Amino acid sequence: MISLLILTSIVIFLLLGVLFVPINIVVDTNKKKYYMSLPGYLRIDLLLGAPEPFKIKLRVFFISFFIEPFKREKKIDVSKPKENKKKVKAPLSLIFNLIKSIKLKYCYANIDTGNFPLNAQLIPAAQLIRGPNLSVNINFENTNSLNLRLKTRGIKLLTVLIKHKLFNK
Repeated sequence: MISLLILTSIVIFLLLGVLFVPINIVVDTNKKKYYMSLPGYLRIDLLLGAPEPFKIKLRVFFISFFIEPFKREKKIDVSKPKENKKKVKAPLSLIFNLIKSIKLKYCYANIDTGNFPLNAQLIPAAQLIRGPNLSVNINFENTNSLNLRLKTRGIKLLTVLIKHKLFNK
């Protein structure tokens, strides 16, 4: 009885932790880091490789394993009649509210279009959209890079989904 109580309290603690732990999303093209993490629980890395387009490294509670989505496995093809599946479309209001629940920590973009006149025309627009967490630079050095850090919490995403289900019928 006590072990069941301890086990359920651990499960509830882990679920509450997942809801309140910050979710970090990082895209850094200079260092070639692309990952999403829930510190202490989960980290999903996108590893770019030469033979395949990418691999996914998943680390859950300090246990790591790889997922190779483009690895071909030999499958026995048993032909079955295909059913018409209905496509589920998410409404734009849900998408916008999910995006609004994500906080921009830092965004640095370094852009070169390869066209000198176009680069010169983009410089004033890049200067206008600068902010404390946002920086867009236009260069003439033929280099492009993006450093993006986003942060949210699971509870924010969950409240957006619940509000959408309750109030948009």
